[in-house]
Amino acid sequence: MCCEVEPTLCQTHAYERFPGAAATPLAPAYRPRQPQASVLHRVVRENLLTFLEQGALHSANGEGYPLYVDKELRSYIACGSPALGFARIRCPACGFERLLPFSCTSRRMSEEAAYLVDMVLPRSRYRQWTFTFPWPIRRLMARDYTLITAILTIVIRALYAYQRRMARRAGHRHAKCASVTFVQRFGGAVNLNGAS
Repeated sequence: MCCEVEPTLCQTHAYERFPGAAATPLAPAYRPRQPQASVLHRVVRENLLTFLEQGALHSANGEGYPLYVDKELRSYIACGSPALGFARIRCPACGFERLLPFSCTSRRMSEEAAYLVDMVLPRSRYRQWTFTFPWPIRRLMARDYTLITAILTIVIRALYAYQRRMARRAGHRHAKCASVTFVQRFGGAVNLNGAS
């Protein structure tokens, strides 16, 4: 079966992992990911309302879980729904077409990546830094967004100081730093995560 991406899609909307990735054939054993078929998805889908209600009943102030918990779980349930966005993949040789729904993560990531590449990032090299924290701090950060902001400010200041020091050693006396930061609250199993 042919399964190359339609050339016009590659030319206008391709953010490729490597040049030509969007035009390469899919692996023979390729099967579209179906998050709705997983046990985790079914458990969250069938029990979300009860989970949120129980959280409100058992919280001291009756407010339940923080809003981001509700938002992330609802987003997870909608993951992979064609109604929320998809890519149309077509083979120019045989005309075979497939609609590939975006996952909740890939939809957000592709939109953010496109915006950053087109509108924000200068044409220069970048470095990715990932920061994780001990479990006791993660638990505190999960409940208090102002704590996340304060910790992130400290981390960024320390990182910028290090980068400016390295730049001076390399002969760049007036180097400036900039960053784009994402806070990742959950892992792949919807477990509490403390990475940013």
